[in-house]
Amino acid sequence: MIMAERTVVDNVQAGAFLTGRAPFIASLLGVSRARAEQRRGRERALALLAEADLLHIAHRDAGEVSLGQQRKLEIVSCPSCGRAQV
Repeated sequence: MIMAERTVVDNVQAGAFLTGRAPFIASLLGVSRARAEQRRGRERALALLAEADLLHIAHRDAGEVSLGQQRKLEIVSCPSCGRAQV
C-alpha cells in the first residue's frame, strides 16, 4: 500500500525504515547514527527507483503517477521483498 500524499521516494524510504537498525527513539531525536541511516536509506531508495525505472518520478506525489507506476512502487517499497526484480 502506498501513501498517495507522499512522494514516490518517501514511500520507498518508509519501507526501508521498517527494516532499519537505528532505534526508533534515536530517529525521532535526530541522533547522528539515525541521521546517517536515514541518508543511506534515501540513497538506497533512489537506487531502487532507478533499478525499477521510476527515478524520473521520484519527487512526484505517489497519488499522481499512473496505476502501473503505483504497482511498481508498491513492489519496490515493500520491506519484506528485499531486492525483488521489477
